[in-house]
Amino acid sequence: MKTLKTMLAITILTAITNNIFGQDLKLSVYSKPNRELSNMGTSIGLLLLGTIGDIEVGAFYEKNNQFNTQKVNTDINIQNSANYSGIYSTIYLLGTKNLVAGINMRAGMVNTDRVVITFAAVTEYYINHNISVGAAARFISKTPVIEAKLSLNLAGSKRRTQRQKKYAENKNFYRTLRTSRN
Repeated sequence: MKTLKTMLAITILTAITNNIFGQDLKLSVYSKPNRELSNMGTSIGLLLLGTIGDIEVGAFYEKNNQFNTQKVNTDINIQNSANYSGIYSTIYLLGTKNLVAGINMRAGMVNTDRVVITFAAVTEYYINHNISVGAAARFISKTPVIEAKLSLNLAGSKRRTQRQKKYAENKNFYRTLRTSRN
């Protein structure tokens, strides 16, 4: 409950920032597809305008049993999972109107014991301008992990359309620059 209140307070503060500074707020819920309930997380971030694609920065919190160093018995129990929270950054390098792909970096604390940094390849498909589904592939504790993600962009379609137009112009500029050199 305390985590929920904290995330709600962060969402309200970020929404105020969204209206004042014009950045897009993105809320995400993700899970590692398996039979356990202990591998779930949430993130909140701001979409910033990049040169060739969006840059997303924010904070995350997840329950993850792959960071737990204790022996886990066969019972499925959410108390066996470790708390992993920190900051993240995603740089979207490739994209079309509805599909984007990029790299993600998460840095955070596991149960306030140690610092963990993970990298992932991410892709997202925008169902509409507000809702996207995605997948990420990363290594956690030398184990390959696939995550499924559902995101909500609170800014809507206007800013995303403007950013997509700018990225298309930049792509054409770099393409013509490359051909003019040859």
